[in-house]
Amino acid sequence: MVALPQELVHIIVGLVDATDICSLRAFALVSPSFRVASQLILFRALTLKGHVRPGNYLAASRLLTRSPHIGAYVREVTIELPLATYDNAIKGIPTALATLTAVQRCIIDGGTGDQFVWNYLLCEAIVEFVSRQPLRYLHLCAVKAIPLPAFIQLATSSPALFFSSVALQDTTAQNPPPARLLLITELSLDNGTGDISTLLSHEGHAPPLRHLSVHYGLATLPLIIGAARSLEYMRFGSPATEIDPISIPPLPSLRSFEIEVDFDQHAAPWVRDALAAILRSKLNPPGGAVLASPSCPLEEITITYLPVWESPPPSSSAYIEFLAQLDRTLSSLARTPRLRWRLRFVGTGREVRFARLVGFIAEHMPQMDALDRLVFETYEPKKWNGEFL
Repeated sequence: MVALPQELVHIIVGLVDATDICSLRAFALVSPSFRVASQLILFRALTLKGHVRPGNYLAASRLLTRSPHIGAYVREVTIELPLATYDNAIKGIPTALATLTAVQRCIIDGGTGDQFVWNYLLCEAIVEFVSRQPLRYLHLCAVKAIPLPAFIQLATSSPALFFSSVALQDTTAQNPPPARLLLITELSLDNGTGDISTLLSHEGHAPPLRHLSVHYGLATLPLIIGAARSLEYMRFGSPATEIDPISIPPLPSLRSFEIEVDFDQHAAPWVRDALAAILRSKLNPPGGAVLASPSCPLEEITITYLPVWESPPPSSSAYIEFLAQLDRTLSSLARTPRLRWRLRFVGTGREVRFARLVGFIAEHMPQMDALDRLVFETYEPKKWNGEFL
């Protein structure tokens, strides 16, 4: 029997749906070459289920000890931190993580309700694991009382970072922030990350961020100001509270900006003011003429509406004026950016409602429509953490 080339085996096995565990397990029994191809898919993502089954730590430890070659196949790891202290189970964590050498995405999840309190026995092993991986993305949520040295190790382990409900043990003595934190270039902050925003916002010592995504964005204005010169992509989410007038310094490197808003706030003052502030920061109006920065023009603005339930398109005069003003401003630029609308309707008749809203926006933005700079798309909602990465 002639053995198939390994490249062909990978192609054949790759045609199987990654969720079809039974078929992949059957393939693994065919031959050693099929076993490797199948295990690459089966073990690409690993979840340590610590929330309700901390014994899963020990099971993973036994599996990886028995078959250490599997560790090189794992590219994504989710570590659910235990909701209670189970010393025997926790002891399995260092062994379970020891054989993993090629993880690119790591999620460390402290669960719901009260945040997980930093546990040295468990968390130091996780920090050591994270520090030796070729990470491209690190997601940390619902963990409090993180010592600053451990946070620095976590925050400098990956070029792209997402934090949500993360509290540090003590940042009062760090002014300015440690030099290693100035290496961060891509950062996403969800709610409950005031400690991190404050730590990174020291005037004159903010990291040279290229991508910044902030769920309650305007509350982190000092961080935006500190990184203004290097930002290439910025994303705002809906603010939690009413905000004061926005003042943003020039953003010479900004190429793309996204704003996410509840549909019923489509004409809210904060939306209008945030867009106006961003445009002012990119425009250079000598003699009253509005011109885009020639060195690095704004290429795209995205307005994402959270899922829409209402049937009729908005018809208020405030929304019509918002669209008309945006149409005049953007179409007057020397290099007109794309205006991308991300819309998602829910329920029956969503296609009709999508088309109706598209027609409404195009009708009240005639110049942008004529320039073919309006883009409309549906989207599937994702968690905030990975949307911009």
